[in-house]
Amino acid sequence: MDVEASGLMHPERRILLAQRACAELYPPVLHQAALLREVGSVILLDAIREGESPDIQTPPDVRRVRVPALAAASPVLARIEKIDWLRRYVREFRRLLSSRPEVVIAFEPEAASLLLNSRFTKKGTRRVVHLHELPWRELYSQSFSGSWALRYMLKNLRRADIVIVPDQHRGRFVRSAARLDFDPMVVMNCPPRIERLPESSLIPFLRGRGIETGKIVHYQGAVGPDHGLETVVRSMRFWPPDAIFTIVGGTQPNYAEELSALAASEGVRDRVVFVGRVPYKQVAGYAAGAKVGVTLLDPTKKNWEMSAGASNKRFEYAALGIPQVTNEGVGIEELFGKTGAALVADNNDCEDVGKKISKLLEDEALSRSFSERARRLHLREFNYEYQYRKVLTAIA
Repeated sequence: MDVEASGLMHPERRILLAQRACAELYPPVLHQAALLREVGSVILLDAIREGESPDIQTPPDVRRVRVPALAAASPVLARIEKIDWLRRYVREFRRLLSSRPEVVIAFEPEAASLLLNSRFTKKGTRRVVHLHELPWRELYSQSFSGSWALRYMLKNLRRADIVIVPDQHRGRFVRSAARLDFDPMVVMNCPPRIERLPESSLIPFLRGRGIETGKIVHYQGAVGPDHGLETVVRSMRFWPPDAIFTIVGGTQPNYAEELSALAASEGVRDRVVFVGRVPYKQVAGYAAGAKVGVTLLDPTKKNWEMSAGASNKRFEYAALGIPQVTNEGVGIEELFGKTGAALVADNNDCEDVGKKISKLLEDEALSRSFSERARRLHLREFNYEYQYRKVLTAIA
């Protein structure tokens, strides 16, 4: 499905972005599309699963080409449709490559493997591979196409003109795994520069439910295991009794039920508020007004072991001047602890997490100092315009 955009296309250079997933679920893709349209005409190819929102959040002069998964009436037909979904995506990618764009950016192994295959890439095309996730085999082991694409990509990644990762430690991992003779560029997953703080959508949402407290602890993002939400709920025994925990993001019903049951067992069920998923363009408004953000990832999980620069939410809280409590891990102290943007806690220790959250809730001077330092960091370097400038220079 080709979603044509209105508005004039930039004639300077043709740029293709390709990802076999919904672009709206990956903020860095949206940020790049918005920046790249200033230097060329941009086409964004993505693929959405059944049930995912078809809403478009890119600027109107970005042309969208989307390959949707189709509903199937039985498990056998579902497997057939899954294969056909991949086939349709490959066909669209090849079609767009045949127009000889000057720059192509692939965001995951399946798109990258097609881009790096010399049969499908036209001479004169700059090949850029931007990896959202750590290219680790176990992360792709449940998908035959993903597992195959990962192996092919790592074997041929040296063909790329530019390789981008969101964290410097991931860059070292990728260089070793792919036997590169150059360092990947590091573009941390920061939000675009926010000059003026948005009005809060969170406060009216809570007031509409009769919640008046200003002691709001906030989480936004994927709602599921490995994000420390159980630890945060258990840590509430160490919070002021009028503090609440708001959760913004989509989740599976069974996980929400498990978290609600845990909150009930801790005696805090009425202090845990599920807001649900909101469009990315509304995320900042649904964080504004919070007193503390929590960004706990399990660093024993391979994909989170090297994620200091990869977690969007850490930088989103900094952009809004919201003090945060984050997990220990590789690179965390350098980026967030020593800079005064966050208090660093043991993600498995609910007492450590709880007492640090409470400290930021109750010490106004401390909270204000964290807020001011975080905003300065955002305006100076924790913004996507600053992070991506090196890529714009390289493809100019």
